[in-house]
Amino acid sequence: MLAVLAMNNRHAVAPERLAARIWGEDLPSDGRRSVQVYVTRLRALLGTGAIDTEPDGYRLVAEHVDALRFTEMLDDASAMPEPGKERVAIGEALALWRGSPFEGLHAPWLEHVEGPRLVGRYLAAMERRIDLDLAAGLDSAVVDDLRQLIARHPLGERPWAQLMTALYRCGQRAEALAVYQRLYRLFADELGIAPSAAIRELHQRILVGKQMPAPTPTDSVPVPRQLPAPVGPLAGRSKSLGQLNSMVSEVDRAARTAVVTGGAGVGKTTLAVHWAHEVAPQFPDGQLYVDLRGFAPAGQAVPPENVVRGFLEALGIVPAYVPTGLSAQVGLFRSLLAGKRILILLDNAVDAEQVRPLLPGAPGSAAVVTSREEMPELVAEGAESVTLDVLSAAESSELLAMRLGGDLIAAEPEVAVRVATICAGLPLALAIVTARAKGPRHSTLTALADELGQFHTSLDALASPDAATDIRVVFSWSYGRLSTAAKQLFRLLSMLPDTGVKGAASLCGVPLAEARHSLAELRRAHLLEEHLPGRYSYHELLRAYAGELSREHDSAEDRQRARRRILDYHLSSAGHAAMLVEPLRDSIALAAPGPGVSTERFACRKDALAWFDVERSALLSAVELACDSGFDRHVWQLAWSLETYLQWQGRWQERVATLRTALAATRRIGDQAEQARVHRCLGLAYSKLEDYPRAHTHLRDALSLYVRTHDRLGQVHAHETLSTVLERQGDHRAALEHVQRALQLYPPNGSTSVLGRLLNSAGWCLAQLGELEEALASCERAVALAMEANDQNSQAATWDSLGFVRHQMREYGLALAAFQQALAIRRAIGHLEGAANTLARIGETLHDAGQHAAARASWNEALDILDDIGPTGAQALRQRLARERGPTRP
Repeated sequence: MLAVLAMNNRHAVAPERLAARIWGEDLPSDGRRSVQVYVTRLRALLGTGAIDTEPDGYRLVAEHVDALRFTEMLDDASAMPEPGKERVAIGEALALWRGSPFEGLHAPWLEHVEGPRLVGRYLAAMERRIDLDLAAGLDSAVVDDLRQLIARHPLGERPWAQLMTALYRCGQRAEALAVYQRLYRLFADELGIAPSAAIRELHQRILVGKQMPAPTPTDSVPVPRQLPAPVGPLAGRSKSLGQLNSMVSEVDRAARTAVVTGGAGVGKTTLAVHWAHEVAPQFPDGQLYVDLRGFAPAGQAVPPENVVRGFLEALGIVPAYVPTGLSAQVGLFRSLLAGKRILILLDNAVDAEQVRPLLPGAPGSAAVVTSREEMPELVAEGAESVTLDVLSAAESSELLAMRLGGDLIAAEPEVAVRVATICAGLPLALAIVTARAKGPRHSTLTALADELGQFHTSLDALASPDAATDIRVVFSWSYGRLSTAAKQLFRLLSMLPDTGVKGAASLCGVPLAEARHSLAELRRAHLLEEHLPGRYSYHELLRAYAGELSREHDSAEDRQRARRRILDYHLSSAGHAAMLVEPLRDSIALAAPGPGVSTERFACRKDALAWFDVERSALLSAVELACDSGFDRHVWQLAWSLETYLQWQGRWQERVATLRTALAATRRIGDQAEQARVHRCLGLAYSKLEDYPRAHTHLRDALSLYVRTHDRLGQVHAHETLSTVLERQGDHRAALEHVQRALQLYPPNGSTSVLGRLLNSAGWCLAQLGELEEALASCERAVALAMEANDQNSQAATWDSLGFVRHQMREYGLALAAFQQALAIRRAIGHLEGAANTLARIGETLHDAGQHAAARASWNEALDILDDIGPTGAQALRQRLARERGPTRP
């Protein structure tokens, strides 16, 4: 344990890691406890201050650890520009070496990781010092050192060459030739290969008696430093950098690999190269880099055998002696990595098979792979998965500031957001735009944004003569690798903001299994993101690209059939969900889904509401898609399906937008009954937005149509809605008159549920006018009818009214009981706006009952809901809280 702690002298080591490094696979039953016992014993021997306990584990407090000092001195020596000083510094470091590292200790990490690493540093230092000695003319002085070094490590080729050189220059030509013969036999017997061309050339020089030039200190193979220059500033990647740093912190235990994946232009290479430069000092034995061209404008991906040959040459292997087979090449490559700390950056990989032969096998080295393809095989084998997405608006602005200067962005922050939106948060797009911004025509960010806005699409704005930076071309490299089915799905998905599996299957008219396969293929290629479990979308630039491809490759008839299928999916599923959310609403005859359409079916109201939550944006887009595609029946029926959900969520702006589209559709098809219903719903929606002139205009139109078509029940609903609007305006007498007119028109054989709702409205208006006894009677009758009809929504509304009436009667206990009934039902059925309103009234009752703290708590709970759904009531409630001088949120 002391040795393990010493080799981590500057860092704390977690008990679990200590146990693994000491016992390996033979862990005791309670490794943590065993570590604690050993630490206690060491403290007893060394003193209590010798080992610190820190949040991350245990740390040895020691001024000098010879093994660490040895490597530090070698690092310092390698940085010295003068050979003489370097030679002395290496000698001082080698003087610390005594025998074999950790001799007599049996800890797997020390034996198999740290020991080999230190021996590797020692051998490299000896070879370098001897090169410097030979360059200084100290030929005879190094002979004995070389013989001892070869005896201990006979398979290292460099000491043999140095010994031959030293003997020959000392006049011992025959001995030098004999050394070569021993080397030749050794390599043939042990490795099955001949010595390298460099050694054979040296042998020939000695044979013919050529003068041996003094070696220079640079004769040794240079440390490979192949990283490309950083490709630009980095913004918004702190989490990903943290993952890579965490990965590299574990390379002493085992070779590690990270797979950085993401879509085209998302900045994978930028991140990997930026990080590699940051950690390069931790890999003093070199950094290897290759562009594997997995996604390139032309040509094939680079075969792994070509890459490994290049790596072997960079590590000093003469090309003529690189083995011919891939397996032999990989074996030699990994042997050369053993005992060294080398970072390997494999950029733009096509798949796991291309990179697997290039990964390190021994502790000390690490590899980073970048690819547009996910590589689950490597992750399953222990690789760290680092996934990049597009940047947020704030991160995009940060990157713009890095590239253009903070002053320019600070002067026009709104314009910066506009530019970031055009670029969809894609780092490549932002780089293209900022390069253009540095031109003479763009003295301000506004000038740049205006120029970008003149293009027909964002893709046109980001076009470039350079294929490597043209957005369409870069996207095409990923698209071109897809299967035919995945290509079709990618193109057609441009019609939607996002979708699930059944939506995707319906769009293409294929079985669910085929849709799942294509979605998985697109996700692996990072052409789609699974932003929620089972929900898929792409950023706006990819959506624009997919739309262009669809218009180019899919016929008008195929596109229209796809639109019909996806609209059938949404309508059939939403219609079923709508009747589960509000079972007593008037049903309609939905358009039947066509062939190839998958539909959703739900077990209960909760599942239906959850589906609406997920599909809301897609359903709103479907209304517009139906309108643009000429499917007018789908337009108004989708609006009908969304009605209750949007109302209960308090999404009145969205409700108005869908209803306006539906109204135009019903006019085009001449359906007066549906026109009247849409007018009536628009009247209610506009009143919720406090646009009362428009509300009354639509309600008058609705009532007129109902009268013209002799729809008596429709007139009842119109008067009921007029009563609601007038009540919101504070005209309670007029509101009561309209609900009374609705009761007069109500047919004797009408719905119990509707009658209960009208009686509740009447009771509410009477309560507002101070006629409390009549209000109480009307509401009590209403709640009985609602319970008889099992109309939960009406029950909740009526219990809420009863709570208000009891409050006005100063019967606070009964009022709170009624409100709690209303609140429980509204929460159960998912009526968020109704629940917030009831909580607000509970607050008023508690306040008047003298329970001010409880009142503020209830108001704050209501405000939490209203802030989420955003109706106008939030501001009024915030003002109410402020008047009480209680704690409010800004």
